[in-house]
Amino acid sequence: MQLNDTTILIVDDSELNCETLVRRLSRDGYRTLTANSGYDALSVITQHPVDLILLDFVMPDMDGYSVLRQIKSMPDMHHIPILMVSALEEQDAVVKCIEAGADDFLTKPINPVLMKARISSSLNKKRLWDKEQQYHIKLEYFNKNLKKKVQRQLEAISSAQMATIFATSKLAESKDPETGAHLERLREFCRILSEELQKNDRYTQVIDSDFITAIYAASPLHDIGKVGIPDQILLKPGKLNDNEWEIMRTHPLIGANTLRAVAERHPGNDFINMG
Repeated sequence: MQLNDTTILIVDDSELNCETLVRRLSRDGYRTLTANSGYDALSVITQHPVDLILLDFVMPDMDGYSVLRQIKSMPDMHHIPILMVSALEEQDAVVKCIEAGADDFLTKPINPVLMKARISSSLNKKRLWDKEQQYHIKLEYFNKNLKKKVQRQLEAISSAQMATIFATSKLAESKDPETGAHLERLREFCRILSEELQKNDRYTQVIDSDFITAIYAASPLHDIGKVGIPDQILLKPGKLNDNEWEIMRTHPLIGANTLRAVAERHPGNDFINMG
């Protein structure tokens, strides 16, 4: 904020006081706005950007304390520095204003050197506040973009995982030609059943959108253990004997042990855990 871009609002019911302050501040390079009442001041700050307010304490209708409280309660205005202007006998009231959020005060008659110093100090604090706000805005923008990038990467990883899982499951299916489109049908059934069960109060705490996504992706893994079944049993055209049936029935265990070993090496994978 350059000096000649700084606007100071002077709030005083005395036109003479306003004119005097306008001359002094203009010589110091500030732009000025004036208001002759508290109501006028509130109207001005909603229509024009203001960097600092010189606020007289004693005014008719609405005193400086009331104006101060209203401005400090406005989310878009509470950061504006406010310097209370008062007579010596009003110092107790000024302390009350400081407690309510006023940044500093000036005593009438105003000392030009003191006024210049206190205005400069208050504007420096506002400058730091503005920079901090800009930093927060940039940080928020950066975090949003980072979140989007991370989400895209997670979606890419998830897509790759699902493709790998389905390809591996297809490999198992290829050894059992009778299954046909079994994997596609099964994962659709899992999705539909999960969505219906989600509507039941007994399962709302268990089944959420992540659960449904995971079971849809992982359900093709249910037959992955068939890869470990000898071809002469898996592909036998006729009926299986009792011993062959015992071997065939081990394919869920083979699949579970395989997935458990993967889960131990890569914990936290929802698809593998669901499988």
